[in-house]
Amino acid sequence: MKNRLVLWGTNEKDEKVLIAMQLVPKEKMVDCWLFPAEISTEEFVTQLHQEWRNGAEIAFPEGSIQSRKELSISEPLLPAGIAAERDDLVKRAQTEWQFVVLSEKLHQVYASEIEDIADKIASLKKFDAQLWEDLRQFWDRVQNQVREKNMFRDHVDSLKEKTNELFGKLKDLRKNLEKEFNEKSGQTMETVLTELKDIEAKIEKGLSLQPLFAELKNMQQKFREMEFTRDHRSKIWDRLDAAFKAIKEKRFGKDNESPESKQGAADRIQRRYVGLMDALDKMQKSIDRDQEEFSFQSHKVESSDGQLESQLRQAKINMIEERISSKRVKLDEMHATREQLEKKLENLKEKENEKLVVQKREEAKKQAEIKIKEEIKIAAEARKEAESKLEKAASAITGVAPALAIADQMETPVAEAEEAPATKVETAPSVDSEDAPEVVAEEATVEEAAESAAPKEESLFEAITDSLSESLQDLTDTVKAAAGLVAEKIEKKVDQILEKKDEEE
Repeated sequence: MKNRLVLWGTNEKDEKVLIAMQLVPKEKMVDCWLFPAEISTEEFVTQLHQEWRNGAEIAFPEGSIQSRKELSISEPLLPAGIAAERDDLVKRAQTEWQFVVLSEKLHQVYASEIEDIADKIASLKKFDAQLWEDLRQFWDRVQNQVREKNMFRDHVDSLKEKTNELFGKLKDLRKNLEKEFNEKSGQTMETVLTELKDIEAKIEKGLSLQPLFAELKNMQQKFREMEFTRDHRSKIWDRLDAAFKAIKEKRFGKDNESPESKQGAADRIQRRYVGLMDALDKMQKSIDRDQEEFSFQSHKVESSDGQLESQLRQAKINMIEERISSKRVKLDEMHATREQLEKKLENLKEKENEKLVVQKREEAKKQAEIKIKEEIKIAAEARKEAESKLEKAASAITGVAPALAIADQMETPVAEAEEAPATKVETAPSVDSEDAPEVVAEEATVEEAAESAAPKEESLFEAITDSLSESLQDLTDTVKAAAGLVAEKIEKKVDQILEKKDEEE
């Protein structure tokens, strides 16, 4: 977009003239030169097109007519009576030069602002963070105008050069401040480490730990309020953390944790969650304030006085939109963190509930085992009674032996009785045939008596054996049934105890 225009036209006498126009943006004026055809040589026309139109200065021939006119969007750009062969070029230049004038004014506004900042920086004796932030925000606004293509490159380059110069001065001041801060931070760190060294020595000696713990807590609180470099803060924090761990180790042992540390994870997450919710509320309020400012500036744009003010307000709107967009991204990240913390808290709660259920079941098992031991004791006593009965039954078996001996003694007379009639038959004198049947009858009677005696002996032994077998079988069945009942009762007792506890809760 050029500020100079060269074209042919005619004057009020319909004579051909060469027209040269130049915009003066700072004054919002347009200079116009008319060159009659007789002085417009080919060489001069070429110079106008190739050199003057691109910004170079050349000597105008005598006989040219110069005029000046204020740039207006509604008034004709050419002097009265002058008509251009390409009127479309004139109208296009008139429109574009309006934008150039506004852009120049915007540049003047920024140039004035950067000069004010430069004056403040020139009077500084030490680094000022607020001025650094003001300068950074100023350049952000310039960048916004560049993105919107509201400023020309030469304007931006001049502002950039000035801004870089001011940033350089602030950086020099900041280096001096950082040097002083590092020295001060180092001295403070040495003081804190000396105090920590004394406390560590007392911990090593095993002195009273509670006062030392309170002293460490106070030191930790003061440490958070002190200003340190990142490295110095990290060193002190590591020493503080080691001292706290040493005290806990002295109090609870290496493998034991304090009651607070056992619940530390849930407590830390809960505290973090509460802090995050507070930060979410503040961030949302900040976005709401920016939204109100956005609405206000949008309303003001409609009632702005002139395009420049409208553009400036639009720049503010763009800046607010960028802030809101950035904050919304941060808000989304915070909401994602909130969801993660909620899931962690829920998981911890579930694990705690599962742990309580396991503890209740273990307690119920212990109580069930106690009751079952009592029942086993009772069963053992019952078993002893059964064993006593078995001993008595064994004694009864032992008593069978004398009975069998008696039976043996009874067998001898019987045999003799069987033999006696035969002897008697052989030695006795012959008798009449009528006596023979009586002898035979006697022998049969004795044999029947012997046969009847043997089955009686066998029946007694079998009866005792059967009785003993039945007693043993009853005892075995009793022991098996008791073993099955013990396992069954354990489960039933555990379930009953758990149900009772649940009802009490």
